[in-house]
Amino acid sequence: MAKRVVLVNPYFEGVVVVPTLGLGFIGTYLKERSNCEVKILEPMLQGLTEKHVLDEAKEAEIVGLTCYTESRFQVFNFAEKVKQVNPDCKIIIGGPHVNTLDELILKHYPFIDIIGGHKIRGKGETF
Repeated sequence: MAKRVVLVNPYFEGVVVVPTLGLGFIGTYLKERSNCEVKILEPMLQGLTEKHVLDEAKEAEIVGLTCYTESRFQVFNFAEKVKQVNPDCKIIIGGPHVNTLDELILKHYPFIDIIGGHKIRGKGETF
């Protein structure tokens, strides 16, 4: 049975005019090289509410979130909500903000399972 992966740019307010390329690259890679069912969600571009995205995350085994410095608190807040609605899913956070702060993020946000980027931190070996 295919793992269900949801990749999200958890940005729900402001102006976003282009899709997150990293999510597209990861999603394409997974679709081409695995049997994962992949859904990429860009709430601002697709007109999705936080509730809609959380509903999608309820059914996922893996939720990947992209994190930029300016949206970091919103990302961490959303990651915690995902873990509340789906405690068994693995939450992976990647992006520019987490690359150098991986150990601190894992220490302060226990609901985040894996930090992706140049190196994998957290429970990546259980993936």
